[in-house]
Amino acid sequence: MKIDSPLSVTVIDGQLVISIGIDRVNGHNEHPIFPHMHFDDQSEWISNVIYELERDDETGATAISSLLDNVMKAAIENGSCGITENSPIGWTSDGEPTCEPNKIHSW
Repeated sequence: MKIDSPLSVTVIDGQLVISIGIDRVNGHNEHPIFPHMHFDDQSEWISNVIYELERDDETGATAISSLLDNVMKAAIENGSCGITENSPIGWTSDGEPTCEPNKIHSW
């Protein structure tokens, strides 16, 4: 990967990999949100960006986990047929639901 690589999302060895060259983050390639900013210390800036991506809120969610939750929800809402929903079909003696997988979409 090059230092100026554009945003990329792929699967490598069974892992979802989201990558971007740090020059894209630090402003060497003009960023539409921060066109007037000058980044004095690339290492510190990237460390701060990583910190914010990994920082958890009061519920334990991070910017990355919230992003993934939102895009997974969008994939379901936009018709992904690669997922099933477990629908309760009864209850155990302990009050737990017994489930049967059902396709979310019937088409």
